[in-house]
Amino acid sequence: MGEYLKFRGQDIKLGTCESLYYISLPQVDKYKSEIHGISQYLKPGIFRFRFPFPDEKHLMPGEDGPDHNFDRGFLMSIPKSYGIEMPHGTIFMRTDGLGKNAGGPANREKAPAIGFKCHCPQHEAFEMAKYDWSNTSEQTIFEVVAQKIVLTESGETEIQTVIRCPYCGEMCRMDKKEALALKAWADQDNEKVRIETERYLARDGGPHPYAHQIAFRNEIISIILKGYGI
Repeated sequence: MGEYLKFRGQDIKLGTCESLYYISLPQVDKYKSEIHGISQYLKPGIFRFRFPFPDEKHLMPGEDGPDHNFDRGFLMSIPKSYGIEMPHGTIFMRTDGLGKNAGGPANREKAPAIGFKCHCPQHEAFEMAKYDWSNTSEQTIFEVVAQKIVLTESGETEIQTVIRCPYCGEMCRMDKKEALALKAWADQDNEKVRIETERYLARDGGPHPYAHQIAFRNEIISIILKGYGI
């Protein structure tokens, strides 16, 4: 079910059901007086708002950027030792195309497609043979995708970050303890980057090769922490 409201005389789509892909909380704060009926979406514990990615500050409510990436996510990989937990479900795959030119004559026919489900590769019950070239078994891999207004047990309001498994699509909210763990990891990683940057400057006279990506990541982490009052 689509969610629509009036903004400057035009109908804009906010999202579908509880997923408000086309409006972020900073946009609500900025244009609240011009979006008629937006207050109904600010009740705690119901709606997920688009994450306010740092490079999307120019977007207006109802827009999803030049790439039309309505469910955009920012990928992160954190050592499991930091305790950020993710739920995992199943993934569905098909064998389309297997057989054609696969070690046989050029005119070999494709085998009939077969579909199958299995546990997410990050699920502890995953049983298939896995070729883990990127050494993911010790990492929690997730995408930052949304924010949600939540009333905590202590009666405080938090803007919690919603994260998603990039493999199976399962989502959950990051609690304050996990946000602090993310900060601890980022602080340690930034110190490592600082040392590496000094090495690059001394050797090559230039910046860290991933300076832009690291700066963007740090902006995202700052936005996450702000939602928890950190």
